[in-house]
Amino acid sequence: MQTRIFRALSLIGALALFALGGARTPAVEAQDVGAAVLTPRAYLPLIQRGCSAAQTYGQGLVYKAETDNPLRPAYNHADKNLALRSYAIDNSLSNPQKQIQALYPPPVDSPPNLHTLFNPNRIPNVLNVYDVYNWNWAMSPNPGTRDSVPVSTIWPITVIGAQVTPGETIRTPNSGYDLGQGVAAIVLYAASNRITLNYTRDDNAAHGYTIHIENICVDTNLLALYNSLETAGRYSQGTFNLVTLTALQPIGTAMTNELPIVIRDSGGFMDPRSLTDWWQ
Repeated sequence: MQTRIFRALSLIGALALFALGGARTPAVEAQDVGAAVLTPRAYLPLIQRGCSAAQTYGQGLVYKAETDNPLRPAYNHADKNLALRSYAIDNSLSNPQKQIQALYPPPVDSPPNLHTLFNPNRIPNVLNVYDVYNWNWAMSPNPGTRDSVPVSTIWPITVIGAQVTPGETIRTPNSGYDLGQGVAAIVLYAASNRITLNYTRDDNAAHGYTIHIENICVDTNLLALYNSLETAGRYSQGTFNLVTLTALQPIGTAMTNELPIVIRDSGGFMDPRSLTDWWQ
């Protein structure tokens, strides 16, 4: 699977598109990215009723893909639980620059199609853009600490806040990958208000494509199955079961009018605004 960070570096001329409309040039160093206006998001205790999409979810074989001993549980792993890293609003772009558009050359593989998150498929209006914070890793099982600067990347932003209707159904994005037996993705992490999907059978965000979705009321059946599988050998065996999803399968509903979305390729945080990569 091609990592778009390296593809972009070889096609650096395409980044000149950011000059249109006054967009700032993507910075390579974290210190430069930090020049954007960053406002930390505060996570308050969440009180909500469970959501049900009337779905039955499967489970399937997944492989341990980390060598740490002992392993960090998913809730304490900054590449699985985005709440640990958090993200800050980025006010460096104008509203037209925040929108999904053709910014980069087309991909050569078949990434997840984020427009299929919604039914009917659509390219949403973007309300806000954000920067994911860098993470200072510690020796496992210590999770480490959140940095004060964004993750180092050539992309100007790493999170979009897609405009949605509260209560609308959110689905598993379709892709060109088949994990066998009709499985499109696995659930690396799930909580009542966020979910992390991966498009391989490895229990690791460093392999393949990973999608973090925030402000989603995760289906109660999905969450119950995920929690039951957490204690059934995930951290003590080489192979185990995690929740599996089929393409376009409902996974929950939008909690507010904004759905923050992060997409990663082989661990790297990408620009979710790229029309040719993720939205067609």
